[in-house]
Amino acid sequence: MSLPNYQTPTQRLLASTNKRRLHVGPATLLDRVYPPTLVMDAVLVGAGAALIGILAQVVVPLWPVPSTGQIVGVLVVSFALGVIRGPLAVALYLLLGGFGLPMFTQAGAGWSHIAGQTGGYLVGFLFAAVVAGIVTLWGWERKFWSALAVSCGATLLVYAIGVVWLAHVNDYGLAEALEQGLYPLIVGGGLKSLLVAALVPFAWFALQRADSAVIAAQRNPATPRLRP
Repeated sequence: MSLPNYQTPTQRLLASTNKRRLHVGPATLLDRVYPPTLVMDAVLVGAGAALIGILAQVVVPLWPVPSTGQIVGVLVVSFALGVIRGPLAVALYLLLGGFGLPMFTQAGAGWSHIAGQTGGYLVGFLFAAVVAGIVTLWGWERKFWSALAVSCGATLLVYAIGVVWLAHVNDYGLAEALEQGLYPLIVGGGLKSLLVAALVPFAWFALQRADSAVIAAQRNPATPRLRP
């Protein structure tokens, strides 16, 4: 005798919908929350770009230099949206900032930010989004240690592109470029990677607990009380 196939509302929704247009691979974090349709994909891409822009204005006074929340937004959005929508959200963020919306750090805007000495870090966000999105195909963002490794690797990729760009724009040698564009960022980058590696797996854990509670309720429905 086979047991009934209990499903959570999220699982039923995913099973009944095959119109996802901007996603490949298994369901991502936000696919477990919102209906996977083309319209919702577009909404999530826009919301992801907005979140990165908001976190770009968050400045934490770390040593030796203050740190912003851009890379946290890039990684969280890419882990939550996957290999297509994550990079699209970052690309939209860069385009909106380039066309004049105050999306960059300290409400900065314009193509001069992308072409300037910090432009390599902005371009690096797009590559980091691709890396973070790809690993969702194997679910690496769901566990702390794998999420931490990917976050650190993606952050280092951003820094590497940023350092090369900085050296080119300012005509620095390698040693000076590293001193100006990498060493001051290591502490902040490590802390932000830890934050992302804690947030995303916890969100998955919370969703799985919620789904388990729904399945348990379906298996053991409460017996209605008879009123006298």
